[in-house]
Amino acid sequence: MSEAKIKEYLKLSPVEIFFGRENLQAVDEYTQGGNRLIITGRNSCKRAPTQEIMSYFKNKKTFFYSNIDPNPDIDALDEATSLFREKKIKYIVALGGGSAIDSAKALSATLTFDFDAPLSKIFRSGHSVPKFDFLKLCAIPTTSGTGSEVTPFATIWDKSNGKKHSLSDRRLYPKYTVLVPELTLTLPREQTLYTALDSLSHALESIWNKNSSSSIKNLAEFSIELIVINLVKVLQNPSDLNGRTTLQFASMLSGIAISKTKTAIAHSISYPLTGRYGVPHGLAASFTLLALLKKCKEAGFQVLRNQELLASLNTMLFSFNLAEQISKFASNEEVLSSVPEMTKSERAENFLLEVRTNEIHEIIKLSI
Repeated sequence: MSEAKIKEYLKLSPVEIFFGRENLQAVDEYTQGGNRLIITGRNSCKRAPTQEIMSYFKNKKTFFYSNIDPNPDIDALDEATSLFREKKIKYIVALGGGSAIDSAKALSATLTFDFDAPLSKIFRSGHSVPKFDFLKLCAIPTTSGTGSEVTPFATIWDKSNGKKHSLSDRRLYPKYTVLVPELTLTLPREQTLYTALDSLSHALESIWNKNSSSSIKNLAEFSIELIVINLVKVLQNPSDLNGRTTLQFASMLSGIAISKTKTAIAHSISYPLTGRYGVPHGLAASFTLLALLKKCKEAGFQVLRNQELLASLNTMLFSFNLAEQISKFASNEEVLSSVPEMTKSERAENFLLEVRTNEIHEIIKLSI
């Protein structure tokens, strides 16, 4: 892939994207001149590389918040809003995986609102989102999967009611994103796998999508190629920095793709499994990919132009035995009982093939 082609792909995103830790200075300089809030995940902040980056931003005008668990919850984020509302935050820096970045996006909005428990009121009571500017936001991802660093979306969970919600607003795009692949070197194997599978799902979802285009399909296929070439290598050798770098780059490309198309049927299938049974998002969004690839082939839709890549993709997915992974969180009966909920998300409508509940049932049966 030529440098010119890569630059062309990056132009599809309004986010200014930098590569390498030396560019953290750009984030530091941009977020001077006011109080800033650094948001990181509860687990991520314990890892040495993340702590090193956190120390880079320490000064008297910097606040840190690390009480972010996977799949950020409405009530927890409303508590964080209350905690920092009087701190006069001007900038937010997200340092973490998708949950930390989504939380930072949510707070970049809610810290500007003048009413209490804003997310609860918006998602549970139908309160409208105010029109004024959100806080300025920068993102430093510590995983290689969600692509949230280049999307205008934030996934928020209502865990008490088992529901998933999405903030979708151009004001949620970060100003800057800095990719520092060294931050992913200490990721555990499962987190490496599940986040990369999320990235893979994003790429495929942007291809079998009613909102896709030729440029998005080309970008997504390139991302898939990078993942197929590097994921197994990184799982076998976690210290492979070149592989980690490529996976983080692929995740960012997949994020750009879904920022244009949004996700589709695989994600719609995933939501009740994460909401009800705590299935990690990347696993929940990817365990049906083999069955969906088969369905597209049977319908005559060519997902990838490169048929050798398609064969390698199928082989790789088969080797992960994702059905066994799913069974650690939910039984076959529990997964199948969730089928009626799997087509209710608006994301299901983005899939370019029509799928009825009985077809989803068959896709699930092929996948577990």
